[in-house]
Amino acid sequence: MEQSLSSGLTGEGALELVLRHPGETLLLVGHMPDMAFIVGDLASSRVGFRTGGLAELRGGGTSWELTTLLKPREAKAIAGL
Repeated sequence: MEQSLSSGLTGEGALELVLRHPGETLLLVGHMPDMAFIVGDLASSRVGFRTGGLAELRGGGTSWELTTLLKPREAKAIAGL
């Protein structure tokens, strides 16, 4: 657990965290509205990220692409809930 994941984490802070773990798969879990801002900042686009949703970003360094964005009901269906 990273202390830097506290409330108020920005896309820039998330990028610094990701860059400390090159080549690793990371799962960032957080609360709104921080997660929407982080996903949007990393993907360099406006994202309709909602509470309970899931986003997958792929890339490296400072270049990230939003490859998957699931609404809460879609994430629940995948989980079988």
